[in-house]
Amino acid sequence: MKDLTEGSIASHLVRMALPIGIGMVFQTLYYLVDLYFVARLGDEAIAGVSAAGNLQFLVMALT
Repeated sequence: MKDLTEGSIASHLVRMALPIGIGMVFQTLYYLVDLYFVARLGDEAIAGVSAAGNLQFLVMALT
């Protein structure tokens, strides 16, 4: 385990934020791929996935 009381604060923050950033990139890619396949079903389906995606991003931002 890394001792967080030693070293630069900025490097500790970047090291802890990196996995979160990677997870958010994968969530966004998942959302875009989902939209790609749902687009074949029609406008209502796209609207539903878009609304759910906006809600997902809001929940991610709050957490």
